[in-house]
Amino acid sequence: MKEEKVYANKEIMDLVNGGFDAFKIKVTNRIFEQHRSQLDLNLCPKCNKIARTPWAKQCRFCRHDWH
Repeated sequence: MKEEKVYANKEIMDLVNGGFDAFKIKVTNRIFEQHRSQLDLNLCPKCNKIARTPWAKQCRFCRHDWH
């Protein structure tokens, strides 16, 4: 009975559509967008992606260096 409710829930089905890796990315993006102002992240000043560590001074994505 509960299983039928899960499959009938469009929001849940949208989250799991695409498999587990797609689910992790969707959940990560949602949490990041909803709580961005509360997070203390080291973002690249050029591409705005998260650096590998809080102390990194070079972006692993665009290779921008801000030493």
